[in-house]
Amino acid sequence: MKIPHRPWFLKRWFIQGLVLTLPLALTITFFHWIVTKTDAGLAFLFGVSTFSNPVSFPGMGLVFVTVFLILVGLLAENVLIQQAIKLFNYLMAKAPITKNIYPTLFKVVETLLTGFDQNCKVVRIQYPRPGIYTLAFMTGSAIKDLQLPDQELVNVFLPTSPIPTSGFYLLLPRQDVVEVPISYQEAIKLIVSAGITG
Repeated sequence: MKIPHRPWFLKRWFIQGLVLTLPLALTITFFHWIVTKTDAGLAFLFGVSTFSNPVSFPGMGLVFVTVFLILVGLLAENVLIQQAIKLFNYLMAKAPITKNIYPTLFKVVETLLTGFDQNCKVVRIQYPRPGIYTLAFMTGSAIKDLQLPDQELVNVFLPTSPIPTSGFYLLLPRQDVVEVPISYQEAIKLIVSAGITG
């Protein structure tokens, strides 16, 4: 993982912390959701619960999360930690349960927070109906099996506001996708702030 140099080291560490923790957190959340739904089903059917009630800790909030992410980002600049991260990502990509979820989430988060490659473009599309426009990211041409005989389809990721790491995968005709002359940083800023900053 290579994070572009930024003059403000705290911002760099914060972004690195997000890149390293958000995919894992989303993966854990996904499986936690499955476990809790299963547990709820068991409790309904048999009147039992396999898990005790979770303990809440009032006061743990934004400051704690911010400091934690900065510390993770700081540690990620250590050479030994970088090797450990590579090993962890490799194991997550090979594990039967997480291999189809974690690597994809990691790539999406890393791309959105650190930058797109040259094949990805900031685009304007009409969504959710004609006459309403929104920003999205074209990530390339759709695979051959998804193409239509009479027109080319492209992959488009439509991020949601204010959390751009979640969103929708769309297949759109190329002629319906219009590239816009702004950087991905500007696009992310607009999406996160719901257009307040620009």
